[in-house]
Amino acid sequence: NRTQLYSKWMKLDVLYNRINHGGLPLSTRNGPVIWDILRQLGEGTPGTRVVVGHDTNVDAVGALLGLSWTCGPFLELAVPPMAGLLFESGSGRVSIRAVCATFEGEGSGRVVFGNVTRLGRDLLQDPVPLRELQADVHGKLNLSCSAPALVLV
Repeated sequence: NRTQLYSKWMKLDVLYNRINHGGLPLSTRNGPVIWDILRQLGEGTPGTRVVVGHDTNVDAVGALLGLSWTCGPFLELAVPPMAGLLFESGSGRVSIRAVCATFEGEGSGRVVFGNVTRLGRDLLQDPVPLRELQADVHGKLNLSCSAPALVLV
């Protein structure tokens, strides 16, 4: 039954993804993605950039930044199809929200925003300094061997 796909199996999916996507050895392979996002946030250039990825990319970005999130009817740390992280910057600080959409029911296909936390801090209510994120990620990556991320504008 399609309506049970995520309600019945989401816990297993989240566990599988945490084990297979969330560890630092695998997450650092996605280092260029988050490093490029942080670099662009620091440029202060107006406009919107969309980075397209897969659940593995979202899990890796979350692991590198120490993020937790909830969105819509989905479990904590779930990355269902059409889910992602929304980064916004201003005054040297970064807020992050989870973005998702439900598949079934009256609200299906509508955008839903969720909370993202880092070290217990709600990153929408209390944005984190960009330099703090950059320093944290920089310490986990070997940037001399990282290729630039593919970013769609």
